[in-house]
Amino acid sequence: ADSIRQHWKHPFACTSAVWAIIEEALATPGQDVSGICHDISTIAKLSIRNAPDARETEQIRFDVIITGKKYALKLHIGPGDTAAPVLTLMLPYED
Repeated sequence: ADSIRQHWKHPFACTSAVWAIIEEALATPGQDVSGICHDISTIAKLSIRNAPDARETEQIRFDVIITGKKYALKLHIGPGDTAAPVLTLMLPYED
């Protein structure tokens, strides 16, 4: 989605569990992928900015509210299929 590309300089992915949360939210009238991804990206960026050790860690944990429900998420940066960094949004217990 374009809303993801304008927020992040690295490729961005999410796990199937996170995508299921997004798909469930899309069933709510007035919700769209761009808006949900924008909200998640904004909260993730604020969490990175406010974390004192954000530059030394490969992951950041944060809570986001999607259609009135609070979800704990984790954003991880690391190599994808190649050595190039990829951001992956996942649930806290996922690796």
